[in-house]
Amino acid sequence: MNEILHLYKKRLVKEAVIKSLVCGLVVALAALAVCSVVFWFTDFKHVWLGAIVFAAVWGGALPFFYFVFFRPTERQTAKRIDKEMGLDERMVTLLEFKDSEETLACAQRANTVSILRNFGTSGVKKIALKVFSMAIVVTLSAVAALGLGTTAVSALAAADVLPSGAELLRGEQALPAEYTITYTVDGAGIILGLTGETDESGVVLYKQTVTAGEDAKVIWAIAGETEEEGEYFFAGWSDGFADPCRTDKAVSEDLFLVATFLPVGDAEFEPETDMTNELPSPPQGGDGSITVPKPSPDDNGDKEEEGGDGDLEGDGEGGGGSTNPAHQVNDGQTDYGGSTYENAYEEAQQEISSSDNIPEDLIGIIEDYADIIRR
Repeated sequence: MNEILHLYKKRLVKEAVIKSLVCGLVVALAALAVCSVVFWFTDFKHVWLGAIVFAAVWGGALPFFYFVFFRPTERQTAKRIDKEMGLDERMVTLLEFKDSEETLACAQRANTVSILRNFGTSGVKKIALKVFSMAIVVTLSAVAALGLGTTAVSALAAADVLPSGAELLRGEQALPAEYTITYTVDGAGIILGLTGETDESGVVLYKQTVTAGEDAKVIWAIAGETEEEGEYFFAGWSDGFADPCRTDKAVSEDLFLVATFLPVGDAEFEPETDMTNELPSPPQGGDGSITVPKPSPDDNGDKEEEGGDGDLEGDGEGGGGSTNPAHQVNDGQTDYGGSTYENAYEEAQQEISSSDNIPEDLIGIIEDYADIIRR
């Protein structure tokens, strides 16, 4: 009889081990979820420790559940045999009177043993393994989703892909990052499109704040003049960008840019292109450049070619001087007067109004520059 009970008990031990594994997995996943939440809120970077906690808890929970809750006893085995094989509690009665020598008890034991032997191995297989219940399935699914989800969030936060709970509690990362672009000039000139502020050292700084990933406003470097050197021309930006008009795109860091201006007569610098007053196309694109009026000797009634007394050499008191056709400079004084300015300004206004691709910022810069020329 003991041999038969042992045969059936092995089946129930297998069931108990599987149940212990499943319940231990539930507890281990719950522990992993707790660790992941703690790591996320404390901005702890070594999230791999969660795997160690998971394995340790699962390994400890397995024997606990087996020996405390699921290990089958002889009586539990007898009850399962009676229930699964329809023996009407013969096995339970057999265990109760296994040491009795009464004739009725001996006859009942013999009958029960005979039935079990007839079933043989097939009888053992008739005892179904009852491992998963609805409660275990629901609980396991919930903690699996919670544990794996919080672990993924914690790992992404450790890799700085997502903000950590500590950063959210401090108010960090709640808003998109912002970057500051600072422009300044080297030489005589200004930055059009921004308001300049003078710092403690007397340097004029032009600043704009841009949300991370967005484009900056359009700005334009405009050359000026000094009494000592005369007129200046734009020589380029400190980052190598050659056009005076620029738009910094997809800003992802703080920038400090210098617009360099050199005197027109500087022999050490030869511009690659002639210094006309043609407005370059903005970096973000457009339908071509818009020509701001430039003087012409033919359209200004010989104002630039004749000196004060009418001679071409300009040696009279008027000091007309010779014309520099590359820069339209007469003794350091640029003349945009006459009908040329009015006609060109009207053409520029018509081109602006007929084009839908010119940004509002660039239109404002064009109008400000034309106003500077007019004055």
